[in-house]
Parts: sequence; C-alpha cells; structure tokens
Amino acid sequence: MVYTIVQIVLSALGTIDAGLLYLQDTKKVDLPCTSDGGCEKVANSIYSQVHILGHAVPIAMIGAIGYILLLSLSMAKAASETTSSVRLLSMAILLVSGGAFVYSWYLQYVSFTIILAHCMYCIISACIMTAIFITSILERRALNKNALLPGPRGEA
Repeated sequence: MVYTIVQIVLSALGTIDAGLLYLQDTKKVDLPCTSDGGCEKVANSIYSQVHILGHAVPIAMIGAIGYILLLSLSMAKAASETTSSVRLLSMAILLVSGGAFVYSWYLQYVSFTIILAHCMYCIISACIMTAIFITSILERRALNKNALLPGPRGEA
C-alpha cells in the first residue's frame, strides 16, 4: 500500500507540473524560469510538440494526460479489493511509467544536446516519472515475492 500512496502523490505532483507547462504552452500563464530563458527556448522548439493525425499536440498536454492516467490507475489500485486486480493495475502502472520514463529522458537528452537549453519543469517531470517507474518496479518485485508465500497473501 505504501507504493500506491507514493504513486498517487507523485502522479498528482506530475499532473500539476505538466499542467503548468501546458498552461504556459497555451500562453495562459507565465511561469518563472531560469535566468537563461531555457524554458522558453525549450517550449518554442520543434520538439515541444508531436504531430498526431495531422495535428500538432503539445508534449506538455501528453504529459498531463499521462500523469492523470497514472493517478487514475493508482487510485483504482488503492480501491482494489482483490490481489488479481492489484497485480493487473500495478502492471499497467509499470508499463505506462516505463514508457514515459524512457521518453522523458529522451526529451532531456534532446534538450541538453540539440536545443542546448534546459527547463526546470521538464527536469522535475522527468525525475517524478523516474520515481514512479522505480516504485512500480519495487512494487512488482514485492508482489512477486508475496505470490511465493503460502496462505492468504500468496493467493491470487
């Protein structure tokens, strides 16, 4: 249950972070950033959006949706009453956070090596996603250990 609580808190923080980035991207809020203007440079780069079915979709919006999905999965896992549903939801969290972890750090690589700027909100998001991914790995390991134990904890 500790992993679930940590995942809920981290997902909520990630939603706030990505939501702020999305609001900045849509020019609805002006976020404070580093003195070198890195956030603006990153936000205005071609890497700040992906094209899906001919539409430019801001990465910040995809991030916010991803965090909301992780928050929903974590809350559903907290409310689950069966071991099998907990296992299924923890696997979903592992897969979503794993993909987001890889993409987040790819974007950090692009930011530092191609754009030559950094955005502290993007770095915070990558760190939050890393923490969610690590907790999901640790949780899966704990669930697998419990599956080997006899009795109620090991029952599926």
